[in-house]
Amino acid sequence: MAKWLKITIVLVAFLIAATSITFFCLQAFGFKGQRPEDIDRDQEGEEQIIDDDTKPIASCSPNESLFILSGKMDKLSYHAIVSGEVVALGGLYKQNVSGEKFYQNGRALYVSKSTSAFVNVGKKIYIEPTNEVNVFDATDVKNDIWSNQATHFNTLKDYLQEFGVDFRNISNYLLNDETILESELVEVSNNNYKYKYKLDTEKATIGYRINMAKMGNLSTVPAFSSCTLTVVMNQNFEPISATFDDVYMVEYSILGGLECTSKLTISFDQLNQEIVFP
Repeated sequence: MAKWLKITIVLVAFLIAATSITFFCLQAFGFKGQRPEDIDRDQEGEEQIIDDDTKPIASCSPNESLFILSGKMDKLSYHAIVSGEVVALGGLYKQNVSGEKFYQNGRALYVSKSTSAFVNVGKKIYIEPTNEVNVFDATDVKNDIWSNQATHFNTLKDYLQEFGVDFRNISNYLLNDETILESELVEVSNNNYKYKYKLDTEKATIGYRINMAKMGNLSTVPAFSSCTLTVVMNQNFEPISATFDDVYMVEYSILGGLECTSKLTISFDQLNQEIVFP
C-alpha cells in the first residue's frame, strides 16, 4: 500500500510540473523578440540630473532626490555588491545573478556573473578615466576563469552602442520626468530615505533591453511589462541600495518565449573611501 502511495505522489507531482510548464510555454507561444540592432536609439532620452545638492532632502520630491543622487554618482567613490534572481516557469527555472562594482576618480570596474541550468555568462568591464572601455569574457564562470583577450572600445559612446547601459549610473533604467510614471517616499529610517518609482516599460528600458541581450548572449531583447525601481539613500543624497523589480518576456530558441520575474539589488559600501580594485 505504501509503495502505491509513493508512486501516486510521484505521478501527481510530475503532472503538476508538466501542467505548469505547458501553461507557461503556451502563454509565451509565438513571442518574437526584437533584435538589438533594430532598436531605434534616437528615440532614447537623456538621464536627468540635478547638480545642486544644497536643498534639504526632506524638502525634495522623490524625483528631485533621485536626480540629485544621479548627479552625484560620478563624484563619489564606492564599492557595491550586486545580487539577484530571475524566475520563470512558475519557479521551475531560476537564474542567479551576482557581481561587484568599483568606482573612484573616473575609473570603474563591473564584474558580472549569471548562472543557471542553461546560462553561464560572465563579463568584466573596465572603464578608464579616458572613457576607453575593455570587456573581458569568462571562459569558466563557476571556476572564475577569464579570457586574457579584451574587446576594446575607444570611446564610451561606442561601448554604449553595443552594451546599452553605463553601469556607473544608479540604475540600468533611463531616469527622467518622462520615464518615471509614479514616485513616492516609502519611509524614512535612521536618516535614510527609501523611494519607489514606477517606470515606463518602453522609454525607461531602451538601453537596459540592449544590455540584457548582450550580457545574456541573447539574439533578441526582452519585452518588459512591469518595471519598479526602489532606491535607498542617506540624507546627503548618497546611495545605500537600488533594487530593480521587473517582469518581462524573453525569447529562447527552444521554448519560443518565457515570462520572467526578476529582482536585482545593488548594495553600496565604502562610500568616499579609498577603493582597492582587484
